[in-house]
Amino acid sequence: MLWNGMRISGTSSGPVNTEEPDRDFFTDPRFDHEPNCGRLFYQQFFLRNPHDPLIPERRVWFICWSPLDDGNRAQRLRERSGFLINEVTTDGNSLQVHHSADVGSETRVDTLRWVGDSRGRGRFEVEGTAAPGTGIPEPNAFELERDRGYQRLSAREPAEATAAFLRALELKPKDPAVLFALGTAWEGLVGVDAVAGAKAIDAYGRALAADPRRSPAHRRRADLYESQGQPTLAIAELTRLIALEPESWEAHLDRAQIHAKAADLGKAIEDAREAVRKAPTEVASLEALARYEYRSGLLSQAIATGRRLLTLDDSRSAVRVTMACAQAQLGHAAEALNTYTDARANGVSDPERQWGIRELEKWLRTAPKDASGIPAVRRLLEQVRGTDQLEAAD
Repeated sequence: MLWNGMRISGTSSGPVNTEEPDRDFFTDPRFDHEPNCGRLFYQQFFLRNPHDPLIPERRVWFICWSPLDDGNRAQRLRERSGFLINEVTTDGNSLQVHHSADVGSETRVDTLRWVGDSRGRGRFEVEGTAAPGTGIPEPNAFELERDRGYQRLSAREPAEATAAFLRALELKPKDPAVLFALGTAWEGLVGVDAVAGAKAIDAYGRALAADPRRSPAHRRRADLYESQGQPTLAIAELTRLIALEPESWEAHLDRAQIHAKAADLGKAIEDAREAVRKAPTEVASLEALARYEYRSGLLSQAIATGRRLLTLDDSRSAVRVTMACAQAQLGHAAEALNTYTDARANGVSDPERQWGIRELEKWLRTAPKDASGIPAVRRLLEQVRGTDQLEAAD
């Protein structure tokens, strides 16, 4: 865990000068005798808060070098307040640290001179006046409790995290990031504390009241409402989320799943189609749409949607099972068998087979005795059962 509850999410590194050892800084001739001796390298760390997607990513830069007989050495480069470091260069005599503003297009460059000996003992210092606001100030009491809460969340200690966030909120009651984190901590206590779910919903609501743009809180509340058996409230939260993020296909897909569980397949199809419209290459939306179309009896449409999905990802065996069932019910025996053969070649799973068995057996029980698809469904059912499937589960 690092400053402000952030963790390292990635790194990058490389030489500042890619052509030759940096003799202008380290002039001892012995630097030429070993690989990378006298060479300046940058090391960049990307920091993200794993518990709050709205906290911006930060970057931390170091300059590294290898003094003779002195191990490895590194120096943190301090960013200007309101800026991020985005590049380090050298003109042979000094380092240039390039900054870009957090907001807008403003840039700044700080020049660093080597202050040390020819063997790499020393440090780089800013030439002229130091950049205003450099460095990270010591955390105050609020920040200490907030970061302690983030640490406890990362350690999977939600009770301790909850206590820390509540102490932070005593100092800053309307901080939206901490209110959101408190909701996450309360969620971790669902199943242990009977009222934890309600407290999490309340915390997310207070976070939204403090900052209506904190859209992930709507998704969290929707998940909690659905788990509590309140689909109407869950749908309302997702509807608010869609209003805040009109291009979000995931919210439409989540709302479609809730409609489908409530057997409102018409609305489920509407939402799944909207998810496909907004993200036409996302296979999850197409797979859900094919499934809802199949359940609604729109068999030809389910097959067409499945084919569209397979042009994007040919390995999806579940949609092939859905398509095979639809083709068999339409009486297309050869096509259904070919589709299922492809599903088997792509590693159809046992749960997918069991779903197909149940669907085909249910259709045979409810179809008219003279339905044209009966021979095709029976033939496909033999294939789906396989030699190891003596009797389908109810």
